[in-house]
Order: sequence, then structure tokens, then C-alpha cells
Amino acid sequence: MLKAFQSFMQEGGGGLLLPEMMLVLFAMGILLTDYLLEARDKYFNALMAMLGVIFSGIVLWRLREAAESGRAFGFWRWSARASRPALRPA
Repeated sequence: MLKAFQSFMQEGGGGLLLPEMMLVLFAMGILLTDYLLEARDKYFNALMAMLGVIFSGIVLWRLREAAESGRAFGFWRWSARASRPALRPA
């Protein structure tokens, strides 16, 4: 099962899910550690949430290269928008 997941992530376009998966994993980690932290250490939850958003943004920024090269079909290409004629009302 792990081999199938690895194949999907590398070849099947599953890498497009990586930013969302990172956010979910960080959120689950925050929820699990929330019960272990004392009231004075709750700032750690906010720190982990910010790190999760930053790491997810970095991965999303790196996916931009795949979108521009046409390898990632999950992104809409902005260059195609410029070449379409404008719609006129009937």
C-alpha cells in the first residue's frame, strides 16, 4: 500500500496535494500536542500553525515551476487566458 501511495505522489500528480496534506498534518499535530501543553506553553500551538502555513506556502511556490512547464495539469494556465477572445453579450 505504501508503494502505491509513493507511486501516486511521484507519477500520478499527487504532488499537487502536498501543500494541503502538510496543513492537515500540522493541524493534527497541534491538536494532539494541545492536551500535553500547559497554559503558559500554548504559544507553541501558534508557532506550529505559522510554520505549517509557511512550509505549505514554500511547497506551493515550488509547484509553480511544474505548472509553468505544463507538467501539472491541476493548475490553470494564465497564458491560455490571454489568448482567448473576450466574450461579448448577445
